[in-house]
Amino acid sequence: MIQCLRFYQAEKYQPEKAIAKIINAMDVGDPGIFIRILEIFHQQLNDLQKTLNGFTISDDETKAALISVFKNHNYLRYPLGVVAYTAWKQYQTQHPKKGVIQETAHPGKFYDVNEPLINQKLTVPEK
Repeated sequence: MIQCLRFYQAEKYQPEKAIAKIINAMDVGDPGIFIRILEIFHQQLNDLQKTLNGFTISDDETKAALISVFKNHNYLRYPLGVVAYTAWKQYQTQHPKKGVIQETAHPGKFYDVNEPLINQKLTVPEK
């Protein structure tokens, strides 16, 4: 989704090749959802900027935040939720508001990322 942030900053959308990340949903070089977002805002960047913010979170920042939340709050997030959490924390530095982050997957689904970071074996519930 880096391309979305670049568009937001430079006002030019330039699809690129995908770059492998620890979160496969973030590998997208030409995210189809971004085109839909542009259409919702009728290609008007000013309206988009009034409503949405964008942040870049590296793999290292994602891993560090996942470990920090787990150690400090005894709560394991899944990697994409950690990205949302970290972006929200960045947003809060200039906009001190409360917020909600909704995660839609169980952390155990991402055992290949989470297990080495927390040094524990994870299980995924049946339902």
